[in-house]
Amino acid sequence: MKNLGVIIKLVTSLTISFCIATAFVSEAKAAMDEKIKISEICYYGYAGLDLAKIKSALPLHVGDEFADYMHYHQACLKVKDSVLKVVGKPSSEEALIFYDKRYVVYIGLPGKSNQALALLPVPTGQVTASLKVTARIHELYEATMQANNRQLRSADEKDKQTYADLGEQTKKEALKNPDALMHVLKSSADVKERLVAAHALGLIASSKEQLETLVLASADSDRVVRNNAIRALGVILTDHPEYAPQIPCKLFVDLINSPEWTDRNKGVFVLLGLSKSRNTEVLAEMRARCLPSLIEMCQWPEGYSGSALMLLGRVGNLPDEKIEALIHTHDQGAIIKAAQASDKL
Repeated sequence: MKNLGVIIKLVTSLTISFCIATAFVSEAKAAMDEKIKISEICYYGYAGLDLAKIKSALPLHVGDEFADYMHYHQACLKVKDSVLKVVGKPSSEEALIFYDKRYVVYIGLPGKSNQALALLPVPTGQVTASLKVTARIHELYEATMQANNRQLRSADEKDKQTYADLGEQTKKEALKNPDALMHVLKSSADVKERLVAAHALGLIASSKEQLETLVLASADSDRVVRNNAIRALGVILTDHPEYAPQIPCKLFVDLINSPEWTDRNKGVFVLLGLSKSRNTEVLAEMRARCLPSLIEMCQWPEGYSGSALMLLGRVGNLPDEKIEALIHTHDQGAIIKAAQASDKL
């Protein structure tokens, strides 16, 4: 299943969204002074809206260039205003993603397929000396973010190896006190502690309690905590599909309709793992609640669209080999048609 392997590689990557600059500190600093040229603009959340009308009103176009991130951010404010004038509500996000050596913008529109998530309240617990993320894990996390930034921009195998080595070092540190990581992730009021804990715990999680903690963190009030926890679950399910029965699917279906791009991108990754066995509950939930959003994703760049197409094909009861063949020949219509037909049965 070569194509599915490519899909999984793309959605597991810590692809940088510079719209959450305060979260990915290292990447954001690297990009703040970087010249930005828009290569592609994608959309989501537009069910029930006149997408063509919205596009024609947007002040952002393919080929637009910005001296740095702050100039791009200023343009985003104008995008929100233009969507507000056309639709009556502003856009939910203008995520700037560095992917395949180019910048792609994902604009979240306030249509029927854009639905607010039911998130957990912010924890109020205080970090204690014995139950906290160690300074070493924090250091490794920052180094991992920097290494990820380099490997996204470089073809040098040394950068990829550095990133992998940092993961192994983080695993060793995390295994020293996994209970502290779970406690922090569930209880700490410090968002930086939680997002680092989610990353570290995700590298070692195997017990029922550890998996449950990551599932809980997938509804965290902070988007980066969610991103790290959801991505971790996706990787775990890729390596250990036998864990799928321990992970409830409803939250991850909800993520596909989220106002935020990172939720959707990582949500499909978990659903790839949960639907691999053709679990009827998972397929029924997707069929009932997120088909429009998955179909919207089919217009995204290759790799990101592939994960949505795989899920749609499974909803449509197509064998994975058939889905991969249709993806390879760019026959998206056949996959979408199969999913829509199953929805009417």
